[in-house]
Amino acid sequence: MDFEEMLGIKNFGLYFSVRIEGFEGESFTYSVYSDGVDIAEMKEKIAKAVDCFVSEYETKNIYMGYIDVSVEGEKVFIYQDLGNVEPENNEIAVQELLKAVGTVAGVKEVVINEGLDMLF
Repeated sequence: MDFEEMLGIKNFGLYFSVRIEGFEGESFTYSVYSDGVDIAEMKEKIAKAVDCFVSEYETKNIYMGYIDVSVEGEKVFIYQDLGNVEPENNEIAVQELLKAVGTVAGVKEVVINEGLDMLF
C-alpha cells in the first residue's frame, strides 16, 4: 500500500521528501531533519507555522488535534494526536501540518512515524 498516496501527500510538491514508516492508531510523529540550519531556530519557526495553521482552523471551529513541537537530538520532533478530530478532517490535519512545515526553509526530510514497523 502506498501510504503517501493514501494520506494525499504524494504529489504535494513540497521542497523536501516525506516518507511514512508505519501507522499506529490515531497518533503521528514527524521527524523533521534539517538541511544544515540551526535546529533550535528551525523548531521555533516550525512551532510558529503550526500555531498559525491551527489558529486558522480554530476560527472555523475545526480541531486539528493535539500538537507538540520539540527538539530531539539533531531533529525537530512533532507529535500529533488526532483523537477527537472529526474523521473527515484526519487527512486534512496531516496534510496541513506538512504544509506548515513546508513554509520553513531548511527542511531536508520528514519521516512520519519513524522506526514504526506496525502497519494496519
